Amino acid sequence: MIYAYAAGTGEAQWTAAKFRSLSNTLALSTNERDSAMFACLADQITPQDAA
Repeated sequence: MIYAYAAGTGEAQWTAAKFRSLSNTLALSTNERDSAMFACLADQITPQDAA
């Protein structure tokens, strides 16, 4: 799946929130690598303290 967004838009915030949600969901599973990857992607889009 491809997510497109422009920096500083609502789409960027939504995409970061989606990746954080995926990260938290995967955190409940045994695949920590995928969970960390989604968290990293979300932080690259919008840092956690700015979200």
